Parts: sequence; structure tokens; C-alpha cells
Amino acid sequence: MATVGRSGETFADLCARSGLPMLSRVDPCRTRILTVQDMPQFISELEATRAQGEDPGTVGLLNDLIALAHRCASQPDLEIHLDGD
Repeated sequence: MATVGRSGETFADLCARSGLPMLSRVDPCRTRILTVQDMPQFISELEATRAQGEDPGTVGLLNDLIALAHRCASQPDLEIHLDGD
């Protein structure tokens, strides 16, 4: 198991305002499970969000998520759980 540090509303806010298909479907009150099939799109959308030049803390969070997504993409038995409240 790996975790990415708690970011408060940061990731939920990024998802809500991203305008990107997968990130826009992230619900801050529910858990969304992503599998190896979801990783190419998830990585692409995280990278696009990172490229928008957010603050260093947010970029760090996105870098951690991208690294975790690459790990998940390389091991089909892994999943990413985006846990809401």
C-alpha cells in the first residue's frame, strides 16, 4: 500500500476545475477506484493539470500522484483508490 499525503481540498478542487473528463468525475464525497486500464488517461490528465503552473505544493502533490499512477500502470494487480470524505 502507498499513500499520497493528505492535501485537504486541493486535489478535489483541482479535479472540479480541471475540465478534463476523468478528473471531473472525481467526487470528493465518494471513493473512485482506478485500475491499470484507467492509468494512461489518468496520467495524461494529471500531467496536463501540472502543466498549468499551480503552486509548488500542488505540483508536488501531482508529481506524487503521477509517480503512483506509473507504478500502478506497470503492475496490473494494483489499483488507485481516490477516497472521498
